[in-house]
This record gives sequence, C-alpha cells and structure tokens, in this order.
Amino acid sequence: MPGDGIYVHPNAASSIGPHLRARLPQAAVPLYGVEVPPTADATVVATFPPTSSPPQDGLWAVAVLGITGRIETDCWFWSSVEAAPAADDDASTEGRFRGAYAQLEQVLQYIARLRPEKETLIIGSLHTKVASYMPGSCKLYETLVWDKLLFTVDTLPPPDSRTEAIRAKYTFKRMELEDLDEVIKTSTVLRHKAALASVSSTGAYLASSEDKRAQAWCFISKEGAVSSVYVRPGARGTGLGKETMRKELEKALAQREYVTADVAPTNAASLRLCGSMGAQTAPWKVVWVGVLLDKFK
Repeated sequence: MPGDGIYVHPNAASSIGPHLRARLPQAAVPLYGVEVPPTADATVVATFPPTSSPPQDGLWAVAVLGITGRIETDCWFWSSVEAAPAADDDASTEGRFRGAYAQLEQVLQYIARLRPEKETLIIGSLHTKVASYMPGSCKLYETLVWDKLLFTVDTLPPPDSRTEAIRAKYTFKRMELEDLDEVIKTSTVLRHKAALASVSSTGAYLASSEDKRAQAWCFISKEGAVSSVYVRPGARGTGLGKETMRKELEKALAQREYVTADVAPTNAASLRLCGSMGAQTAPWKVVWVGVLLDKFK
C-alpha cells in the first residue's frame, strides 16, 4: 500500500530479497532482516511498489521495521547508494547520500503516521553518511562511529593447536535461559532477555564441574550480526572465546553468505578476537541513532 512514496512489501523475501542479494555484502543486514523478520509482525517497506523492480539508475531504499517487538532495535534502513560504485567527485557522492537521507525521512514520516503514539525510534547500523544529514534536533542520541566487520566461510581460519583441548574440556550448546541475566549484566549495550532468548547463541560450559554457568558465549542476531561476545576473566587468554565464536559463526555461515559485527574502534579486545576469526573491515562505518519521531509528523 503506497503512502507518500513508501510501499509495504507483504512478501518482501521475493519482491525485495533478490535485489538485496545482488548487492551483498553491503546489503547483508537488510537482506537477512527481510528473510528472517525481527518480530512476528515485522513490516518491510521500500521506495518502490512490490509489483515493480527498483529503478536501475536511481536511488531506492528499504526499511525493516520491528517496532512492536521488545527488541533492542526498531528499524534497519538501507539505501542503494551504499552499494553504488564510487562517484567521480565528492559533490556527486554527497548528493547521492543526501538523496538517501531524504528517503529515510520518508520512512520516518511513514512510521510517525503508522504509530502516532510512539515517541522515539532506534535505527540500527545506519551508514554514517546517511546519518550525517539528520539534524541534531531530530536525534535523541547518536552513538560513536563503529567499524563494520564481515565474516565469511572463506576467511574463517582452521582450528589451532589449542582447539582439541578446549573441545575436550567444554560442552558447547545454546545458552541456558538462566544465564541470560548475566549476559545482560555484563553487556556494554542495552539487552533484553526476550530478545536474547529468541536469537541463535553458543555457550561454553565446563564438561565436568560444579560450576554450571556458561564460561563464554556468543550471540548472533536474526539479521546476521554478532551481537554479544564474552569470556569470563578466568578463562581469558586460553582460546575459549575464539572457539565459542567459531562454533556460533559456523552455524550462521551455514545459512548465509555473510555475518557482520559492529565494533567500536576503541574496543581493541573485540577487534582482535574478530580479526583472529577472519573478519575483514568493511570500507563503510555505522552508528545507532535514537530518533525523535515527533520531528517527522
């Protein structure tokens, strides 16, 4: 159903999915959000109708909305400019990203009409150049700039000399529900128990010990992003974090071409761990933005 240039795609996996897949890895997050919706009643919208293909030479955009679920992020927005070849000059590049922000404004206006009672909206993993055009008065907050990392099967390194001993000492399985409170407690970003319970995870549990707690864990969100990695202080430096992450990445990469991670450039430990698992740094960066929807009504 159209609304000021925004169209709902009821069968987005077929009407949008192929166009996003053709633009991997830049479109990895929206593609997996389309294929595995973040909530049962998630809405996918685009700037072209479901009966048409996106314009070949013009800008188009997609947004995955999970605003009715108790999740950490309400909206993922992606513009075709993010996968376009580099422009010949800076002015052309800036003009295209300015156009992408204009389409984001259309999406936000649509959401403000759709959910008039909602005051704020969290946009996740937003390209920094798109975010830069949003006026400060429209933002509740904006995070620091994060690096975008990409994992693939081809770059995943083989097990190292410590792997056999680690696998003998630990049992790797889905995180137990009773351990999720500690995941929330140790996380540096806001987490919700229901959201953690709904996504894929791997926990490392001592095979023979009275300590039944997970000693390390790794979560990958529905949109294919590493969302939480942690190793207890006593197990750090043993290779346990690397092996736990490997187990979770292997599961995810059996289902998709890419897994992503957004990591602060100052988080040396996470960057080192991701790098040891073959992560490549993408040539674009992202932020999370809290939006004041009242500004778009």
